[in-house]
Amino acid sequence: PYLNDTIVGALHCPDEGHCNPRLLTHGYARKAEALGATVKTQTTVTRMERAGGRWRLALASSGEGERVVNADVVVNAAGTWSAHLARMAGVELPVYPIALIISVTEKAPVVMQHLVQHVGRKLSLKQVDDGNLLIGGGWLARLPPEPEQLRLDYRAALDPGELQKNLATAIGVMPLIGDLHVLRCWTGTTGLTPDQLPIIGASAGAPGFFTAVGGSGFTYGPTYARLLSELILRQETSFPIAPYSPDRFAGDRQAQG
Repeated sequence: PYLNDTIVGALHCPDEGHCNPRLLTHGYARKAEALGATVKTQTTVTRMERAGGRWRLALASSGEGERVVNADVVVNAAGTWSAHLARMAGVELPVYPIALIISVTEKAPVVMQHLVQHVGRKLSLKQVDDGNLLIGGGWLARLPPEPEQLRLDYRAALDPGELQKNLATAIGVMPLIGDLHVLRCWTGTTGLTPDQLPIIGASAGAPGFFTAVGGSGFTYGPTYARLLSELILRQETSFPIAPYSPDRFAGDRQAQG
């Protein structure tokens, strides 16, 4: 009933949903630590090399200087920065950054408990329990110059024109949004591949180096993690991942070279 009366049909997916990444990400970290993992934030990988059949990584973090760790396995799940880290391991990954915008409104009466997406327009709408509406859908932010994209602290810039189109689309689908104030907007950057499929698996030229990037990582991250853990521990997966291999782009690189 809260949708515009120009919308005459919809497809309901009862298994669809949404989650707050600020809560979920910390939940993953706490569970990992409970299982014995050590989480190091604000830490940069500055070098990576094979030595004696293992990986040697130089890590730099604020207040601790540089330290070296050795590992049998490296999992590269660095999103936008995955190509940069892979290059340290001698692996070329065609991962390109794309920056998107999200907006949040002031609180409104809670009228929806599910995610709304539009088939023909770039739009996603969801409402949190407190009543704030989150508005997104793939509208672009402005990326900084190429060299800046490797900085861990860089931020994409909001594009007012894209924001206006995003909000106009949202109002056209859910008119009550037109009566609300937008509290804030923010940008986020993700990594895309040329075929828009994720990269999951091992790289033939770098033993023990595994990658998971692209393809709605927040949504499918737990699935990618399970498949990679199966591959690392058992050398086989419960779902075929050959179509997502990092090596599927090797022919393209040879042709370009």
